Amino acid sequence: MVWKTYHFSPKSMRELKALGADLGVNVLVPSGVKGTWWLPHVSRALETFVKPGKDDHGQFTAVYCHIDHLAGSSVNADIAGSQKAQLTCLGNFLH
Repeated sequence: MVWKTYHFSPKSMRELKALGADLGVNVLVPSGVKGTWWLPHVSRALETFVKPGKDDHGQFTAVYCHIDHLAGSSVNADIAGSQKAQLTCLGNFLH
């Protein structure tokens, strides 16, 4: 679902890149992980997602902060609910 957020919304991708620049992270375009069974593709996507950047902030931190912002600021209930579900998933990934 993270891929879908940024694939279909250039505005969200611009905001993510701006947040990444503030954090000192070179944000890459998130790729879809669920759609393929090819293990090297999945492995590369996950390594990119969790690789730390400067000051221990990585792409995961930028995506988490941006989705948290989207969940809190969205006026559309469907989008806010979707972002809250993504936050729950990402939060579970931390533990």
